[in-house]
Amino acid sequence: MASVITGGTVSVEDCKKHEGYPDPQFAPTRKVRVELIFAVPEGQDGKPYLDATAAEADAKVAEMLGSPPRAKISKPATMASAPEPGSKAALEAELVAKGASAADLGHALQAAPAAAPGPKRTRKAADPPTPAAAADPDELTGNEPAPAADDDLGDLTGEAKVEPISDLELNNAVAKRNAVIKSGVAIRKLVQTFNPDPGKLANIVLAQIPQERRTDFLKKLEVLTAD
Repeated sequence: MASVITGGTVSVEDCKKHEGYPDPQFAPTRKVRVELIFAVPEGQDGKPYLDATAAEADAKVAEMLGSPPRAKISKPATMASAPEPGSKAALEAELVAKGASAADLGHALQAAPAAAPGPKRTRKAADPPTPAAAADPDELTGNEPAPAADDDLGDLTGEAKVEPISDLELNNAVAKRNAVIKSGVAIRKLVQTFNPDPGKLANIVLAQIPQERRTDFLKKLEVLTAD
């Protein structure tokens, strides 16, 4: 007997710590989510379609995280491709995934507007020829061009913008220095000296160093030695 599954959405999510950091607590986490929609042809058993779609989403998550390949499940020979977003097939798959009744499904599909025809392709007219540039009057008369107005010189006295230092830049700097001094203890002690609120925070990680103090942290890290 065929299952009652007629379509739906499969969502797979996983995360993985970045490798290669001297201290795992400093390593950022990479998070990946894959969502696939599937539809089951009328009269077909829906379970193989669900299993194949779930396996495909799981394999894609593993591939994006750089994990070993997962076991693959063969797709049914008649497995339909994912419906076009906005189509009635996509609407049906979404409603089925939400547990809509057969009556609600029928009403929703009847009320759904028909897909609008795609725009007609028209032949692009040839671009008009580029007009010749007008001659500069100063070049014709031999006069020196007028100096630029003060407004055109921009702000020459303003302070230079300081680009923010990201958590990843801090992690990379720590990994590079630790490869030289080989002392995670010394690095952790330095990090704690930048605690923004020692009264509330016993220990902090790199991401908690205030942005305005990160430049100073990197300078001290460059000359840090092992205990």
